[in-house]
Amino acid sequence: MADPRTSISSWQGPGAPPEIRRGVSGLFKRISAMIVPPRGQRFLPTATGYILILLAVGICIAAFNTGSNILFISLSLILAGLLLSGILSWVNFRGTCWRLQGEPPFRAGEKGSICVEIFNGKKMLPTYSIWFRLKTAMSRENGRVFLEHRLDPQCLATLEWVFEPAGRGIEEATLSGAISEFPFGFLRKSVGRTLSLKLIVWPRRIAYDLQESAVAQQFALQGESARRVGQGEDLINLRNYQQGDSQRLIHWKASARVRRLQVRQFASENQSAYFFFLQTSRKIWRDDEQFERFCRFVLTFAEDFFQESRLAGAAINDLPVINIKRYIDLAYFFDQLATLKVSDKDQKPAMPLKHNIVTFEPYGRSGVVAYAGGQKIATA
Repeated sequence: MADPRTSISSWQGPGAPPEIRRGVSGLFKRISAMIVPPRGQRFLPTATGYILILLAVGICIAAFNTGSNILFISLSLILAGLLLSGILSWVNFRGTCWRLQGEPPFRAGEKGSICVEIFNGKKMLPTYSIWFRLKTAMSRENGRVFLEHRLDPQCLATLEWVFEPAGRGIEEATLSGAISEFPFGFLRKSVGRTLSLKLIVWPRRIAYDLQESAVAQQFALQGESARRVGQGEDLINLRNYQQGDSQRLIHWKASARVRRLQVRQFASENQSAYFFFLQTSRKIWRDDEQFERFCRFVLTFAEDFFQESRLAGAAINDLPVINIKRYIDLAYFFDQLATLKVSDKDQKPAMPLKHNIVTFEPYGRSGVVAYAGGQKIATA
């Protein structure tokens, strides 16, 4: 399922909106930027550039010693090539901006993607041969993404970088500006300051043993039931027809009334719905590795129950109750789970006034057990 939320940074680069200047002040700023590079911009010769510079120095010495016009013309061509390389590189970056965009959800141990969006704001000239360095702080991964094809004026390109988060928590991805050796490869120009983006990484899934006894199921059925869209008998809604819907579900009278095909939505069959209550006191979770196992177990258990329409909600310590009816509610709960830490508070939070409450406790040296109504229903 796709997460509707997206982590995204602000635009950066010579073409970013905050850096656009008009009139005389803007012209003066652009001219001064060509003489004194702004912060974050650097020109460095490449290996080929150093060879060309040494060759120019040698030709210069030989030209002054011999007075040969051919050597002076050769020196002029080399210096003109270096100057033209710098001008074309500046024109290549002009009007170009970029930003970082994360595509959640990110899970520990599973590959996730970060995108670099590049926009060419120039009206006539394309942008060529730009690449970016990316790295993550917690996972300690480094990588590069390249603009392999030209970017036409007023067009947007997306470069994807795939990495694997090491663990749950807040991951910080950084982009260290744009780099290009366009056009001749003599000079390497770096533009832009470091751009960072914080990402929420969920715990990785874990294998567990479901031991839902008949007593626990009978206890669960006494509480609230999950009522969601499914193939039951109770009509709960009408919606527009979509490709792939069965024709037997079309409500012809309602379709004739609104002059558009309407499909009936039924409630799914009633199932036992649980409510998760998490306590993170240091008195309960003394071992950090066991606490990490607890977070992984809760995520896996909650995700499986949600897919079966058997998850009513969750609460963590004394925080507000989360009623989980949609995937975005589940994602919000997982975001809190990703940054969950052991609490040093001694007081025991009051249990929410909910039915079918599932609690979690340590089991043995490293295991975790889930209880519902005093009955063990799962272990991990």
